[in-house]
Amino acid sequence: MSSRICDGRHSRSAIYNLFQELTTRNDLPHSAAPDGNGLNNILVRFASKQDLEAIYGVEDESFSDPYPHDLIAKLLRDCPNTFFVAEYSPATIAGYCVASEKGKSAHLISIGVLRKYRRRGIGTALIQRLLANLSPTVKELRLEVKRDNREAIVLYEELGFKQVGLIENYYQDGSTALKMLFGLQDKDASGGETE
Repeated sequence: MSSRICDGRHSRSAIYNLFQELTTRNDLPHSAAPDGNGLNNILVRFASKQDLEAIYGVEDESFSDPYPHDLIAKLLRDCPNTFFVAEYSPATIAGYCVASEKGKSAHLISIGVLRKYRRRGIGTALIQRLLANLSPTVKELRLEVKRDNREAIVLYEELGFKQVGLIENYYQDGSTALKMLFGLQDKDASGGETE
């Protein structure tokens, strides 16, 4: 992973540049990204109503306590600019992510990737597209992850998220959540960093 996104505070332009770098290798379309096998067949795009059944399938397979389908549909209505799917050729929804924004903070509500498509860069591509698309007023992206979900924690840390606390009994099964935070900063018009 590029060192420019691993210091905990990130300029929006650095995130955008990284997303551009990852999505323009081998003359890929703006929203495509190579998968872990070197294939160029992942398309990260805004989710639509037509994707809901596939998103439900990803959610149900990815989590032992999946969100209800009506909640996912509500998130699509309420968060259309921060709800993305990763489409894997041919036209298979392999993963999705959704975040909410409120003031200077965004919350990664859910991210899931079908088991057979994991370890191919799909989760990374989804998060990077989300980061590149957050409102300019957002200064941080936060999330919760099961404390024993090492695979996800490693991914988030590689992307620059920092561990900031624990929430006991957060999940339905009574397990603890690890709180993580990704700090963003903007550049002002003169090119200087602002907080």
